[in-house]
Amino acid sequence: MGRTSDVVVVGSGGAALSAALAAALEGASVTVLERSSKIGGTTAVSGGGMWLPGHNLDPQLEDDASRARTYLARLTEGLIDETVLDRFIEEAGSIPSRFAAATPLTFSCEVGRPDYHAEFEGGVESSRTVFPDVYDANRLGCMASVLRRPLWPGGVPPVNATEVAESLTSDDPSSWIRAVQERLEKGIVGRGAALIGGLLEGCLDRGVRVLTEVRVVDLCFEAGRAVGVFGVLHGERVRFDADRGVVLASGGFEWDRALWDALVGEPWEGPSSPPFNEGDALRMSARAGARLARLDKVWGVPERYLGEQYEGERLMRIGYFGSAAGEILVNRTGRRFVNEGLNYHDIHGPMMQFDPTTYERPNHPCFAITDARRLDALRAVDTARIDDIHDDGDLIVVADTLAELAGKLGIDPAGLQAQVSEWNDGVERGVDAAFGRQTMSWDRYMTQTAPVPLAPISQPPFVGYRVRAGVFGTLGGPVIDANAQIVSMDGAPIGGLYGAGNAVSSIFANSYPGGGGTLGPAVTMGFVAGGSAARAASRTTS
Repeated sequence: MGRTSDVVVVGSGGAALSAALAAALEGASVTVLERSSKIGGTTAVSGGGMWLPGHNLDPQLEDDASRARTYLARLTEGLIDETVLDRFIEEAGSIPSRFAAATPLTFSCEVGRPDYHAEFEGGVESSRTVFPDVYDANRLGCMASVLRRPLWPGGVPPVNATEVAESLTSDDPSSWIRAVQERLEKGIVGRGAALIGGLLEGCLDRGVRVLTEVRVVDLCFEAGRAVGVFGVLHGERVRFDADRGVVLASGGFEWDRALWDALVGEPWEGPSSPPFNEGDALRMSARAGARLARLDKVWGVPERYLGEQYEGERLMRIGYFGSAAGEILVNRTGRRFVNEGLNYHDIHGPMMQFDPTTYERPNHPCFAITDARRLDALRAVDTARIDDIHDDGDLIVVADTLAELAGKLGIDPAGLQAQVSEWNDGVERGVDAAFGRQTMSWDRYMTQTAPVPLAPISQPPFVGYRVRAGVFGTLGGPVIDANAQIVSMDGAPIGGLYGAGNAVSSIFANSYPGGGGTLGPAVTMGFVAGGSAARAASRTTS
């Protein structure tokens, strides 16, 4: 087996396969090295949304580079090199058409889906978020068996963006569920798995070599330039040479407890990503002298544990969407602490708030509280039995009174009763004076199908469940420049070394601009990384 390529890509998620495809389109020979037995990384089990300003898929979207730049400038607080943001904005809008031209993928968006902070200057009320349409994994032939897929039921279903909107207003949700099941049985995948399937097909069609169960552990350098990697293959240390460049796109470090404790310093609940993101790229880039940033930051998401396993580890599900008109989040004292209509990432900070007077995190874990009107919907989501919660589980709990519910969940009964009464009073007046529910476009979008935007919690039985401050990835790592090249401590690019995705420090700093705020920059800068590496001078001729 030849082990020399123009470009070596470490990882096989969205950023990695985008890089591999871009390099192959430039005529480069490419090898993709994946440490697990499946292709797709975190992308394959994700919703597959990509925040891509400037695309042309939404007829309602009025967008341009200046508007996107203004929005990102507000969100990133001056922490990101403007040339990097400009490169992302320049490239992002063309990603759907580039992928469509080189793969069987097609794309669509949920018209009317706003940015997460659409009220900010430069934000938009319609969709900068693009989704892949469903993909028939049978097209991959024998490689279909190595395509990572989300666990079902409960995972991301094989549906198009337009079908999601239709399902929200369907009079017969069971028909939608049946259609999903039929697609699964036929090998049709959706969202993140669809994106990976299509990109993988495009790569294979162009001769990209894809190897699984090769854990890359170190970089090879000659004269200060990355010229390959060392990987562990069948228990042996093997060198893979890269004539033009190496792209690190192997995810973050959320599954390495030692790195997590040392760098993030928050309680670890178990990520919702596949259990293989253990900081391989971080270690290699640190040894190479890379500048590192935002190592204490994460992509946050409220999570629940429903007793499921994935790849030998407990599976954490997204546990709260803020889409219910009559549902609130409270802490152990029974008090609300956040606008529940915030997006999943921004709600993480309030959940992890640290109280220096008590040295506690009073809002973690927290509890979602609702009533009988939500019970059927919650039963449809949960895969385990009702009215049962274990020491390590977050199943829904049902009680005839709020006091009884509080006792079962470990919440102060008086505090919960007072808070629900306060909430109901506000609902009657049509206002959330405490936290401003329904004042944000995203909040209004998420409750658009509800009979009323704010609903009381008054109809027994009362329902609650524990919600944890989880993550689907870390957002810190080596810093990249506008060519997606990893830079050294003094800011100079490291020869032959590129990066994208959660393997590098987020180009959005600590912010989340809209749906697909991780995957959009991952595939965009991955495409930039692959193209940059392929166009670099060959080390044998330079």
